[in-house]
Amino acid sequence: MATLTEVFKNIVFRNEQHKAFTSVVRVASVAEKHISRVLEPFNFHPQQYRILRALRKAHPAGIRVSDLKAFLVDTKSDVPRLIDRLEKAGLVKRRSDKKDKRTTLVVITEKGLDKAMEIGKHEDQFYVPVDRLSVEQARQLNELLEAMYKVLTE
Repeated sequence: MATLTEVFKNIVFRNEQHKAFTSVVRVASVAEKHISRVLEPFNFHPQQYRILRALRKAHPAGIRVSDLKAFLVDTKSDVPRLIDRLEKAGLVKRRSDKKDKRTTLVVITEKGLDKAMEIGKHEDQFYVPVDRLSVEQARQLNELLEAMYKVLTE
């Protein structure tokens, strides 16, 4: 497995900040591929699992369709299409919100709960890459990422 230094060996960066940004983008891409590999035996996409996991935590109340986007890494994802796939598989269902009939809630089904629990047993595999970091390294990384996130979302 190559290191970032090896991956970037032919790239001339303008400065350390440019290299840091490029590194974050690259690591995020590799991390998403890692999560996809963990979910592959379950025939699940990371975005589908994120929705299912959010609905499992909200069970039995459900979550408004419009609020599900907050749980996704790729906020450009077509949430209704993702829900359609999960609904077709019998893992979720839509229902009207009793408090606001104009609002549609998505709730996880028993089959969805079972699937979420089955995948959840393997969730530790998602975190293997960061398990090698010390607590202090993880804290520093979190602080740096928080600073970057703040700048990007201002």
